[in-house]
Amino acid sequence: MNDAGCFDDFLGRIIFDNAGNPDVAACAELSENLCDTFTGLSLLLDTDIDDFIKLNKERNCNAAHPNEFHDKVFIHLKAVLFELKDQSQCGIEPTQALLDSISGQELIILRSNRNNALRNVIARKAQNVPNATVLALTQTNWRDFKTSVLHSLGRIY
Repeated sequence: MNDAGCFDDFLGRIIFDNAGNPDVAACAELSENLCDTFTGLSLLLDTDIDDFIKLNKERNCNAAHPNEFHDKVFIHLKAVLFELKDQSQCGIEPTQALLDSISGQELIILRSNRNNALRNVIARKAQNVPNATVLALTQTNWRDFKTSVLHSLGRIY
């Protein structure tokens, strides 16, 4: 995951100029100012990418040759970031072959997975499930304790 060449190839697959060619200057700016490897990407937060977008827009206001990124670039970066973090939480280290294979179709799937997960988080937060209380276990209340535990476990979503 620390192969900068692999990450540069990935950037070349998602950052294009108006002619449809990889935008080398934009790829270089992103590598220099945001991250230059998949490991570096996996350490970022979504807010780091948002901050880079704001900084880049401010720089472009005064630049003779601005590096303007299409919004999809950052959507794709966030999708890959989400996937890297999700795999990390599952104890899976992404292989070089997997990272090399990230294509346009794969990015659409990753973006869809991220959007679904974010929608699920919002839906869970919107649920108003009252807190369940579990009785303290004593020598005389086993049945009541068991009932309260089973009730609590039944509320886990």
